[in-house]
Amino acid sequence: MTQKSEEAHLATNASADSNFVLPIGLIPVPALVIDLQSLAILDANAEAIAFYGYSGDEFSRIPLAQIYTEQDSAGLPRGQDAIAGLTGVTRHRLKDNRVMTVRVTCAPAVYRSTPACVLFPTNLGEFSPVKPAKSSRETAILNALPDLVFEVDLAGRIYSFHSGQSETLLVPESEMIGKLLSEIVPQSVVEAALAVIKEAFDKGISFGHQYELTFPGRTQPNYFEYSVARMDAEEMQDARFIVVSRDITARKKAEEELRQSQEITRATLDNLPIGIAINAVKPTVDFHYLNDNFARYYRTDKAKLLEPDSFWQSVYEDREFRREMRERVLADIANGDPNRMIWTEIPIARAGQETRYITAHNINLPVQDMVVSMVWDVTDAKNAREQLEANLRELEKAMLGTVEVATTISAMRDPYTAGHERRVAMIAEALAVHMGLETKCVQGIRVGAHLHDVGKVVVPAEILSKPGRLTPAEMQIIRSHAEAGYDVLKGVNFPWPVAEIARSHHERLDGSGYPRGLRGEEIILEARIIAVADVIEAMASHRPYRAGLGIARALDEVQQGSGKSYDADVVKACMSLFRNDGFTLPDN
Repeated sequence: MTQKSEEAHLATNASADSNFVLPIGLIPVPALVIDLQSLAILDANAEAIAFYGYSGDEFSRIPLAQIYTEQDSAGLPRGQDAIAGLTGVTRHRLKDNRVMTVRVTCAPAVYRSTPACVLFPTNLGEFSPVKPAKSSRETAILNALPDLVFEVDLAGRIYSFHSGQSETLLVPESEMIGKLLSEIVPQSVVEAALAVIKEAFDKGISFGHQYELTFPGRTQPNYFEYSVARMDAEEMQDARFIVVSRDITARKKAEEELRQSQEITRATLDNLPIGIAINAVKPTVDFHYLNDNFARYYRTDKAKLLEPDSFWQSVYEDREFRREMRERVLADIANGDPNRMIWTEIPIARAGQETRYITAHNINLPVQDMVVSMVWDVTDAKNAREQLEANLRELEKAMLGTVEVATTISAMRDPYTAGHERRVAMIAEALAVHMGLETKCVQGIRVGAHLHDVGKVVVPAEILSKPGRLTPAEMQIIRSHAEAGYDVLKGVNFPWPVAEIARSHHERLDGSGYPRGLRGEEIILEARIIAVADVIEAMASHRPYRAGLGIARALDEVQQGSGKSYDADVVKACMSLFRNDGFTLPDN
């Protein structure tokens, strides 16, 4: 057997075992896809087109019988019988009317949902009735074959012999002529071979038979496959037969390795902790394989899932939810985006029972409409996550309560500016949301705004509430609250940069702020947002030393400082918030 034909046979065997059709364009030998019922030619690869001489379009318009000779085309089997019935040595007519002897092997397949078989013709040479004296042409053909080819009569006596595999002979080739098969091979092989020869006499041909031989000095047998064809003869006693035998040991070994591999794969899939299936979605769900966990996680019976078009109804009891899931899944599959082929926390409800939740994931296979479907139960993980989220909400609530306490204490020390931190927090949070920041960042800005002036605990109350202008020394004390706030908060393990917000909310883009004179991006975004909110609130509200200047004046101030003192994006959001969205501050 040549390497090329060996590869073709392995491809055929894999297709037969799995019921999948390999893309025949990848098969390096002639291959035809045949409809089992109509015997129409559904597809042909480039090698088949080159061998027969028909184009792809011509193949689609001719019946299978047209490539057989008149004698061999009579009574071609259909249906499942065609797989065995088409296999063997026969004669095919090419488009140029030449007749070739071919060995045909068939593998069952499904082609675009149609029961089919893949037909592999191996060219044995141009047909010519075998004569006792072989011509040079016949000799050349025989020499090109890798098979044992010999002529026998009904009794099994050998009249001519050719070996393309001399290493698989029990008797030297020169001693074969005139011997009976019973003188060469075991009796069990002889009895089977004589029965096949008798069948070939009655039917003209008999093919696909196997036998095994153990050669001297070897422990493992060699496996052979042979076919027998009757030569023309008027009388039974004059009948001669051509036997073509091929060593298929390598193929048998590959088949056994494939079988073992399939058993290992199946055992692995059967025992995976997740549900897994191989199925078609078209849009009915037809399963080729599923393990027990697949049915268990979908809370149904394996037998029900294997019934035609039963998946949606057996899994989703609620009719409306079933319709929604079916439309959603089919749309996601039709889209083809792998990111849409995973469906998380889908409820699987059963009357009178706790609702369970599953996550399902499909992976497309390189076979039309076929997918690997995986499913696993996520109920416990979902419940644990929700409990954790509830705990975090309670923890956040407690933390924000602590922040409120700190804000209240600050207000008690400086009642004239009571509510300043709360109103700054409202403005800053609204700005952060308007700018499209992430939820976690918005939360941090809200907390940081509540605590941005916590450092004023180091400032004497009489300075905080002084109605007149502050002296330079007093102003220096006031400015110390930024660094003091950082010192107070830096030891608290907040999930946000709260301490840095307290230290930097008086910094300005041009470096004119305090306490460190930071510039531009050196100031964190949270502090840049709270800086604008702080100015708006401070100017709009009353202070001990002046009456409130109003929102309009405050907005003019930050707009004039946009890009110089204040972040331009924050100022833009602030203008839109107050002037377009109608945001207002509550009364002091």
